[in-house]
Amino acid sequence: LLLLIPRSALAADEARRLVALADYIGGDYKNAVQGGKVVNPDEYQEMKEFSARTLELFNKLKADEKKDKAGIEPDLKALASRIEQRDNERVVGELAQRVKEKLIAAYEIMPYPRRMPSFPAGRILFSQNCAQCHGETGKGDGSGRETMKPKAPPPANFTDPVLMAGLSPFKAFNTVTYGVEKTAMADFSALSEEERWQVAFYLFSLRFSPAAAADGKKLFAAKELPQELKAAATLSTSSDEALMEKIKPFSPAQTEASQLLAYLRRGLLEEQTADPLMTARLFLQEAMSLYEKGEREKAYQKAVDAYLVGFELAEPALFAR
Repeated sequence: LLLLIPRSALAADEARRLVALADYIGGDYKNAVQGGKVVNPDEYQEMKEFSARTLELFNKLKADEKKDKAGIEPDLKALASRIEQRDNERVVGELAQRVKEKLIAAYEIMPYPRRMPSFPAGRILFSQNCAQCHGETGKGDGSGRETMKPKAPPPANFTDPVLMAGLSPFKAFNTVTYGVEKTAMADFSALSEEERWQVAFYLFSLRFSPAAAADGKKLFAAKELPQELKAAATLSTSSDEALMEKIKPFSPAQTEASQLLAYLRRGLLEEQTADPLMTARLFLQEAMSLYEKGEREKAYQKAVDAYLVGFELAEPALFAR
C-alpha cells in the first residue's frame, strides 16, 4: 500500500511530524532546564530522546528526498547539542522555532485551521474522544484514568493556567494527530483535520466561563484591540502566555486581561456557527455508538437530532444547488 502513496505525501507527513516534535521541544524545554540546571530529570530525559528522534526523522526525510529541502540539518544538530549541554531555555526555544519556521515554509504546512472552530462541535468531539481520560471538564479526572497504560504521566489538566500558559492550539493539534510516544496519549489521526482543530481549540476554552468571555467581548470593543488577535492564524500558534503579552499593553489590569483572554479562547468559538453537516455527522456517530451498546431508543433520538439540529439546516442550500 505504501507504494501507492506518492513520495511527496510521505515526505510532507514526515515534515509535519518534525514540526510537531520541534514545537513540543520548544514549548516544554523550560520545564526541564532553567538557568542551565535540570529542574525535572524526567522532562530532561524526554527532551534528549525527542531531540534524538528529530534527527532520526530528518535522516529518513533526507534519504527519501535526496536533499535537505528545508535546510534544517545544522539547526537540528545544534538543537541536540544545546539540549545535551543543558543550555538556557531561550537559546533552545529559538532553535526549535527556527526549525519549525523553515519546515512550515519549505513544505507549505498550514499551522492553523481553514476556518475558526466552533464551541458546540469541539464540545461533542472532546466528549466522544477525550473525556474518558481527561474528564468532561478537562481536569484530567476521567473514568478511564485508572486503566491507562502507562499510568504516568497522568492526563493533562486543561484548566490548569500554568500548564496552559505554554501551550498553543497548534501544539495540541499535533499531539492529537500523532499522540505522545511512551505515554497513554494515543494518536487520533483517524479524525479529520477539521475535527482535530475543533478539539485543539476547544480544550483552551475549558478554564473560562461564559460570563468572563462575555465581559471580554465588551472590553475588546471598548479598548479597540487589534483585530488580528481574533484571527485563527494568530490564535492557533500563540500560547496563552503569548496572547497575554499582546493584551497587556491595552489592558494592564490582570482581571481585565484575563477576561479578554477568555473572549479570545472561548467567546470567539461560541460566536461561530457550526457546519450543519459536521453537526449531523457527529450526532450520527453518537447514534451508532449508542446503537452498538444496545441503547436503541437513545440512538434513535440522536439520529433525529442529527436531522433536526444538523442536516435540516443544510437542506435549503442543498436544494438550491
